Amino acid sequence: MRTIIFSFTILFLLSFGLFSQSDRISKLETNLKKANGIKKINILNDLSEAYLNHDVEKSIELAKNALEKNKNLNIDKNLKGNLYNTLGAAYFYKKRYRKSLKYYEKELEIIKQTASNKKEIIKALYNIALLYQKSGKRAKASEKFENSLSLAKSEKSHDLILHNYIALYKLHEKRDKAKALKYLQAYVSTKIEEFEVTSKKVTILRKRYKKEKKIRKKTEKALDESEELTETLIIDTTKKAETIEFLQLEKRFTKMANEQERKINLANIELKNAEIERRKLQILLFSFITLLILIGAVWLLLLYRQKRKANKLLYEQTEEIKHKTIELKEKNTEIIDSINYAKRIQDSILIPEKEIRKHLPESFIYYQPKDIVSGDFYWFSKIKDNIILAAIDCTGHGVPGAFMSMIGNTLLNEIVNEKSITKPDRILKLLHIGVMAALQQTGSDDSADDGMDMSLCTINPHLKRFQYAGAKNHLYVIQDDKLKVLRANFHSIGGRPIREDTVVNFTSYDFMYDANTIIYMMSDGYMDQFGGENDKKFNSRRLKKLLLKNRDLSMLEQKREIKQTFSNWKGANEQIDDVLIVGVKLK
Repeated sequence: MRTIIFSFTILFLLSFGLFSQSDRISKLETNLKKANGIKKINILNDLSEAYLNHDVEKSIELAKNALEKNKNLNIDKNLKGNLYNTLGAAYFYKKRYRKSLKYYEKELEIIKQTASNKKEIIKALYNIALLYQKSGKRAKASEKFENSLSLAKSEKSHDLILHNYIALYKLHEKRDKAKALKYLQAYVSTKIEEFEVTSKKVTILRKRYKKEKKIRKKTEKALDESEELTETLIIDTTKKAETIEFLQLEKRFTKMANEQERKINLANIELKNAEIERRKLQILLFSFITLLILIGAVWLLLLYRQKRKANKLLYEQTEEIKHKTIELKEKNTEIIDSINYAKRIQDSILIPEKEIRKHLPESFIYYQPKDIVSGDFYWFSKIKDNIILAAIDCTGHGVPGAFMSMIGNTLLNEIVNEKSITKPDRILKLLHIGVMAALQQTGSDDSADDGMDMSLCTINPHLKRFQYAGAKNHLYVIQDDKLKVLRANFHSIGGRPIREDTVVNFTSYDFMYDANTIIYMMSDGYMDQFGGENDKKFNSRRLKKLLLKNRDLSMLEQKREIKQTFSNWKGANEQIDDVLIVGVKLK
C-alpha cells in the first residue's frame, strides 16, 4: 500500500512540475511578443532554459536566436555565458559531445572574466571534464577534473569536492584500480569530516541551549526578587532611584535572554525539520528500493521458471540425442563390421602381388582404396603360356563399387579360366554382355549406366608378344625412352551405348616387345586427385612426366615414387576416388 501511495506521490509531483513549467513557458512566450532589445534577449534566454527539459531542439533554436540578436546589441557577458551553458547542456542531452564541449569552453572563458564566485568556474571545469570523458579522452578528462577539484578545495566547497572525487573514481575505476581507490578513500574521508563538522555544530547548539536555560531560570528568580524589592522600595523611598535603575537593567537582560532562547528554539526546529526531511527521504528511498527489489524478484522468478523449463526441455532433448547416438553408434558398428567382412572377402579374390611377381618379376601394383572396400580391383590369371592382367575401375567406390568388383571378378573367372578365352577384345566383349545380363540393363533404360572401365593385356613371354584392349582406360607404353598411349574404346563395360543402334565392340592391339618395354594400366583416381599449391587435379600430363622421369628405376622403386608423389600432392585434402596403377616391365 505504501508503495502505491509513493508511486502516486511521484506522479503527482512530476505532473505538478510539468504543469508549472508549462505555465511558465506560456507566460514567457506571451512576454516575448511584447519585448524588444535587451529585454527580448533575456526572455529568449529564460525560454531556452525552460524548454531544455521539454524540447531540446526548440531550446537550441531559442538560444541561437538570442546569440544572433546579440550581434546588433551589446548584451551582458553573464547572459551570454548563460546562453552558452544552455547550448552546452542541450547538445549534451543529444549526445553530441564535441559541440557541447565547444559551448562549455566558451562559457568558461566568459566566467573567468566575470565571475566573482569561483564556484561557477569549478562547475564549468567539471562539465568540460565530463564531456572529455564521454568523448573517450581520458587524459584530458582527468586533467580537468583535477583542476576543478583543486579549485573546489581552495574554496572549501564540500559538495563540489565530493562531486569531483566521485567523477575521478569512476574515470579510473576500470583501468587504474589503485588510483580509483585513492579517490574513493578521499571521498569517504571528506564525507566523514563533513559529518564531524555538523556534529560539532549540533553539540555547540545543545550546550548553548542548556546554558541559556540556566540563564532563564536565573532571570526568573531575579524578577521575583525585583518584585519583592519594589514592595520594599515603596516603603523605603530613599532607595527608589537605585531600584528603578536595577529594574531597567533586569528588564533589558530578560529581553536579551528571551531573544536568545527564541533563536535556540528556531535552530532546534530547523534541526528537527531537517531530521524529519531526512527520514522522509529515507522512507521514500527505502520504498523505492523495496519496489525495485520486488520487481527484480518477480523478474528473477520468471527467468528462473523459464530457465528451469528450458533446462528440462534441453535435458529431455539431450537424453533423446544420447539414446539416438547410442543407436547410431551400434548401427554404425554393425555396418563397419559388415564392410570389414566384405573387405576380407574382396581381398581374398585379389591375387597377392608377390604371387604375380613369380610370373612377372619386374612388376608392381599400387592399390589405394578411398574407403574400406574398393570399386577398383586388379585381376590376374595364367592360361598355358599366356598371362592375362587387367586393371578395372567399377562404377562408384566403397560398397557399391565393391559389389561391381565381385561381379566383374566372377565373370572374368568364367570367361578366362573356365572358357580359356585369352584374346583381350573377345574377353571385353563377353564381359560387357555378362555385366548387362547380370544387372538386367538395356540400352533404352536411362538408368543403365552401371558398369566398369578397364585395361586388359594378354602377355606371352615366350613369343615376346602382348595384346591389349581397353574400355575407356588407356594403356601407357614406354619404349626407347618415349611414352606412347594406346587408346581405349569409348565404351564402358556394361554401360549403355551412346546410341541405341550402336554395336559395342572393342579394338585389340597386338605388338611384339623387347626388354626395354614398360606398360602401365590404371584407373582415373590418381589423375583426378585434387592437391598441389593451387588445389588442382594431378591430370594425365603430370602422370606421364612422372612415369618418364622414373623409367630407369626398378619397378618397386617406381612404386615408392608414385606413392610418395600422390601423398605429397594430396596433402591435407580428402582422397576423392579409389586409386589403382599396375606397372610391368616386359622381359
